[in-house]
Amino acid sequence: MTSDELLNGLPRSLRYPQVGMDSMLAGVAASYGNRIALMDGDDHLTFRELQDNALRIATWLRRRGVDHGDRVAIAMPNNLRFAGVYLGTILAGATACVVNPLTPTATLAEQFEDFDPIALFIHPTSESALEARTSRMELVVRVPGTHTSGRGAAGRPDSAVPLADLLAVQPQPLPACHPDTVAHLQLTGGTTGNSKGVLITHRNILANMIQLAAHRSGALAALDGNDTMRLELREGAQHRYSDIPGTGVALHLAPVFHGAGLMGLLSYIFTGTTTVLLGRFQPESFVDAIERHQVTKAGGVPAMFHALLDLPHLHTRDVSSVLTISFGAAPIDTTTLKQLYDVFSNARVCEGYGLSEATCHLTLQPVEPDRLSPIGSVGLPLPDTEIEIRDATGKPLPPCATGEIWARGPQVASGYHNAPEKTAEQFVNGWLRTGDLGHFDEGGNLFIDGRAKEMLIYKGYNIYPNHLEELLAMHPAVAQCTVVGADRPGVGQIPFAFVVAAGGYEVGAALTEELMQFVSARVAPHQRIREIRFVTTFPMSPVGKILKRELVQHTAQPENS
Repeated sequence: MTSDELLNGLPRSLRYPQVGMDSMLAGVAASYGNRIALMDGDDHLTFRELQDNALRIATWLRRRGVDHGDRVAIAMPNNLRFAGVYLGTILAGATACVVNPLTPTATLAEQFEDFDPIALFIHPTSESALEARTSRMELVVRVPGTHTSGRGAAGRPDSAVPLADLLAVQPQPLPACHPDTVAHLQLTGGTTGNSKGVLITHRNILANMIQLAAHRSGALAALDGNDTMRLELREGAQHRYSDIPGTGVALHLAPVFHGAGLMGLLSYIFTGTTTVLLGRFQPESFVDAIERHQVTKAGGVPAMFHALLDLPHLHTRDVSSVLTISFGAAPIDTTTLKQLYDVFSNARVCEGYGLSEATCHLTLQPVEPDRLSPIGSVGLPLPDTEIEIRDATGKPLPPCATGEIWARGPQVASGYHNAPEKTAEQFVNGWLRTGDLGHFDEGGNLFIDGRAKEMLIYKGYNIYPNHLEELLAMHPAVAQCTVVGADRPGVGQIPFAFVVAAGGYEVGAALTEELMQFVSARVAPHQRIREIRFVTTFPMSPVGKILKRELVQHTAQPENS
């Protein structure tokens, strides 16, 4: 379904210049120059400095033999230097492989083996990446810590090159980036060993950013005589909640190894927004940053906002500068939504829907003052984005009928790295099978009704029970197991395991702790199993499948806990 209405006074079909990310970066440097692009504690980079850093890094990579189509791993948390490293990598014609620096070594080793990068950018938090690197990863660049990411030193090889050496190189002319070059491999499934790398091209990124700029800013992309991309405001398309290019301050917490975090950061750069980087979410620091920097837009996940609303004396703080709050990854309840509006009285709170295979965004709620989305909706399709609700046979369904969400548009990727069978399954005739269930109302608003394949969401992270079940089953004390999502206030759902113990093992607290530690050593911190219950048998369907819905009924938290 597509809407025939205009979005912020703009037609739903937009122009997408046939250029690469180098054109975008040149445009923001020319348009916003000495305006601060990134802030990390007391340190900052202007838009011109950001472009200069990226060009120097790209020049160094090219001189060291990194060429078009090569892959470069980036194991860094949110910090001042990430954007320059990422943009420098893709300006060199290479493909960035952004990984979670906290991922266990064994899992990172699997990812590196699959992606086969030839270079690695490390950070003081990236010791596991050093241990996991392959023999082909001869180039190692050491990026210093910052206020946001921490300044501690990590163990590193003597051959690691300081980032300062790259930034001392004189930038040289580089080949123009082609729109269909793969810019990065976006990991799915919470960056686990079983993750797939989505092939995100320069064209995909720019399309999604142009769509977001039209939606949020009422601006259109255009090229000047030098093929430099700029944003032009459409007269009459702005309102009090619009992100006017070259103005505004964004508070950025989403991790850059996550699709939403990376695309959020790039979109802020595209619109000339000053981005204040924060590390781990702390409610008090979050509000302090809003007051100190007069933040105009912020984003997050429901679990974060629940913690924020629990902050004592929140109503005494000055958050009047905030004009938009965006959230995704999980639905937010109406009580919390009302509380957010009470606190952020000058802001619009907007939800959207997307996934890694669509670069990031497919839908967003309108932000115009006179257009409110129905409660529970994730908004309307973005410009040039088609979404259909289909039944099990692939037949489109009418409004109000629930089925699988299919999508296509310029932001939708072409497939997965090194996974032709999975690509053929998910990407069908130009359409993406999202695996999510939803429906449209009569007004074209999309509602998410469930998650296919039993995915659960913990603190905004997607977690797939199948992978945890496979790991748990590797332990000799486990005869059978299954993992479900258990609702818990403030975090969404926790991974909750039911286990049938193997003979000869004593069921109790010691075994519970042993199993939890066994899994924790093999996954990222947010993917750990949080609770385990031992059972003697599982409820089964007539065809021998575990009835997980019945087990979920036994995951409720005791009232006195």
